[in-house]
Amino acid sequence: MTDNTAKQQSFACSQCNAKFDSRSKKEIHVDRVHKQSKTVKYADGVLRTIIKNEDGQVVCVCGRSYDYFKSLERHARDECEGVKEQESAANKENQIVNGNEA
Repeated sequence: MTDNTAKQQSFACSQCNAKFDSRSKKEIHVDRVHKQSKTVKYADGVLRTIIKNEDGQVVCVCGRSYDYFKSLERHARDECEGVKEQESAANKENQIVNGNEA
Protein backbone atom coordinates (compact mmCIF):
# COMPACT_ATOMS: atom_id res chain seq x y z
CA MET A 1 0.00 0.00 0.00
CA THR A 2 1.41 3.38 -0.96
CA ASP A 3 1.42 6.44 1.32
CA ASN A 4 -1.32 8.07 -0.79
CA THR A 5 -3.60 5.05 -0.45
CA ALA A 6 -3.01 4.86 3.28
CA LYS A 7 -3.89 8.52 3.75
CA GLN A 8 -7.17 8.30 1.82
CA GLN A 9 -10.19 7.99 4.04
CA SER A 10 -13.46 6.41 3.14
CA PHE A 11 -16.73 8.02 4.21
CA ALA A 12 -19.67 5.63 4.20
CA CYS A 13 -23.34 6.55 3.94
CA SER A 14 -25.11 5.31 7.06
CA GLN A 15 -28.26 4.55 5.06
CA CYS A 16 -26.96 2.57 2.08
CA ASN A 17 -23.24 2.04 2.85
CA ALA A 18 -22.10 3.75 -0.36
CA LYS A 19 -18.50 4.89 0.05
CA PHE A 20 -17.05 8.30 -0.77
CA ASP A 21 -13.56 9.76 -0.68
CA SER A 22 -14.63 12.96 1.10
CA ARG A 23 -17.16 13.99 3.72
CA SER A 24 -18.64 16.65 1.42
CA LYS A 25 -19.28 14.09 -1.36
CA LYS A 26 -21.04 11.87 1.17
CA GLU A 27 -23.18 14.80 2.38
CA ILE A 28 -24.13 15.68 -1.21
CA HIS A 29 -25.14 12.05 -1.76
CA VAL A 30 -27.32 12.04 1.38
CA ASP A 31 -29.04 15.29 0.32
CA ARG A 32 -29.66 14.04 -3.23
CA VAL A 33 -30.65 10.45 -2.55
CA HIS A 34 -31.98 10.09 0.97
CA LYS A 35 -33.24 13.44 2.25
CA GLN A 36 -36.96 13.93 1.61
CA SER A 37 -37.42 17.43 3.07
CA LYS A 38 -35.32 20.41 4.01
CA THR A 39 -35.92 23.77 5.63
CA VAL A 40 -34.85 26.50 3.21
CA LYS A 41 -34.19 30.13 4.12
CA TYR A 42 -35.52 32.60 1.56
CA ALA A 43 -34.19 36.09 0.84
CA ASP A 44 -37.04 37.57 2.87
CA GLY A 45 -35.67 35.72 5.92
CA VAL A 46 -38.58 33.30 6.14
CA LEU A 47 -37.82 29.62 6.64
CA ARG A 48 -39.95 27.23 4.61
CA THR A 49 -39.90 23.44 4.72
CA ILE A 50 -39.74 22.01 1.20
CA ILE A 51 -40.64 18.37 0.52
CA LYS A 52 -39.55 16.38 -2.54
CA ASN A 53 -42.42 15.52 -4.85
CA GLU A 54 -43.18 12.04 -6.21
CA ASP A 55 -40.68 12.57 -9.05
CA GLY A 56 -37.86 13.44 -6.63
CA GLN A 57 -37.99 17.12 -7.58
CA VAL A 58 -37.94 19.94 -5.06
CA VAL A 59 -40.37 22.72 -5.96
CA CYS A 60 -40.01 26.32 -4.85
CA VAL A 61 -43.04 28.27 -3.61
CA CYS A 62 -42.76 30.26 -6.85
CA GLY A 63 -43.25 27.08 -8.89
CA ARG A 64 -39.73 26.47 -10.22
CA SER A 65 -38.50 22.93 -9.73
CA TYR A 66 -35.02 21.60 -9.12
CA ASP A 67 -33.28 18.24 -8.93
CA TYR A 68 -31.36 19.13 -5.77
CA PHE A 69 -31.98 21.00 -2.53
CA LYS A 70 -28.71 22.92 -3.03
CA SER A 71 -30.03 24.37 -6.29
CA LEU A 72 -33.29 25.37 -4.64
CA GLU A 73 -31.41 26.95 -1.73
CA ARG A 74 -29.31 29.05 -4.11
CA HIS A 75 -32.44 30.12 -6.02
CA ALA A 76 -34.32 30.99 -2.80
CA ARG A 77 -31.41 33.01 -1.45
CA ASP A 78 -30.41 34.87 -4.60
CA GLU A 79 -33.16 35.17 -7.16
CA CYS A 80 -36.62 34.02 -6.10
CA GLU A 81 -39.07 36.80 -6.84
CA GLY A 82 -42.05 34.45 -6.70
CA VAL A 83 -42.24 34.71 -2.93
CA LYS A 84 -42.90 38.43 -3.09
CA GLU A 85 -45.40 38.00 -5.92
CA GLN A 86 -47.14 35.12 -4.14
CA GLU A 87 -47.40 37.05 -0.87
CA SER A 88 -48.62 40.14 -2.72
CA ALA A 89 -51.33 38.08 -4.45
CA ALA A 90 -52.30 36.47 -1.15
CA ASN A 91 -52.55 39.87 0.55
CA LYS A 92 -54.68 41.20 -2.30
CA GLU A 93 -56.93 38.11 -2.14
CA ASN A 94 -57.24 38.57 1.62
CA GLN A 95 -58.23 42.22 1.13
CA ILE A 96 -60.89 41.27 -1.43
CA VAL A 97 -62.30 38.53 0.84
CA ASN A 98 -62.49 40.95 3.75
CA GLY A 99 -64.20 43.61 1.65
CA ASN A 100 -61.25 45.96 1.56
CA GLU A 101 -60.56 45.84 -2.16
CA ALA A 102 -57.95 48.42 -3.12
